[in-house]
Amino acid sequence: QNIIRLKSGNFYSILHYGFMYIFGFFKILRRLTRKFLVIKYKNTALGLFWSFLNPLILLLIFSLIFSQAFSTIENYRLFALAGILLWNFFPGTTQSLISCIPDNAALIRNYPTPPLVFPFSVIVAAIFHFFIMFLPFLMIMLALGWNPSWSALALIPGIVLYAFFTLGLGLILGACHVFFRDVGMLWNTFLPAVFYFTPVVYPENLVPPSVEPLIWVNPLAWFIIPLRQSLIYGIFPQWTEWSGMLLWSVGFFMLGNYFFIRVKRHFIAFL
Repeated sequence: QNIIRLKSGNFYSILHYGFMYIFGFFKILRRLTRKFLVIKYKNTALGLFWSFLNPLILLLIFSLIFSQAFSTIENYRLFALAGILLWNFFPGTTQSLISCIPDNAALIRNYPTPPLVFPFSVIVAAIFHFFIMFLPFLMIMLALGWNPSWSALALIPGIVLYAFFTLGLGLILGACHVFFRDVGMLWNTFLPAVFYFTPVVYPENLVPPSVEPLIWVNPLAWFIIPLRQSLIYGIFPQWTEWSGMLLWSVGFFMLGNYFFIRVKRHFIAFL
């Protein structure tokens, strides 16, 4: 796809070229998003079943180990499943964001394609994939005793904010990965620590008081805790929680976008 550059001219010409540029960007975005969704499980024997298998294995493990330790939590299996589903969006998406530029090096080298379209295609595909995979788990949640409420609809804007936060972080990590290919391995090593530092399978109020303030330094806690409460307890997020999610998502997205744009001109030399 050719990306049309703005040329000097009258206002209507600039507006026309600007519209065509945006149209071309979204056209490429749509094709890359579809490509990402198609090839994700194309060469696997079980296909989409892997998306169900990972959360179910984690649920089984944590149910066996922690169901007695967290006996004070009503319906711990439902609590843990909701946390795992929300958590799984983060590591898978960040890993895809880290590798999306090197994976599309041939396109970037040979065609005037804006590099930013690749991370955007990953995040759009990740949102779509999350909600598609979430539907079968609704049946499991109902079997575990889930009582649906209108507050669960908070998950829709919440996941969008969660995605923008993830995109901002992924832009930073992905740009660094172009120059230093160890970033991907370091991030994979770091993810288990992030998992246990985040209240995914345990409630935040059961950590020691001296450690509890550190939980709220973790951006993921601002998304997982209120979205899980709205999903399984019918507690709609308060305005302070929405404000926290909005600040983390907008802040990280602006920071990641600024960093990515600043360094993207050097990508070609390292691809």
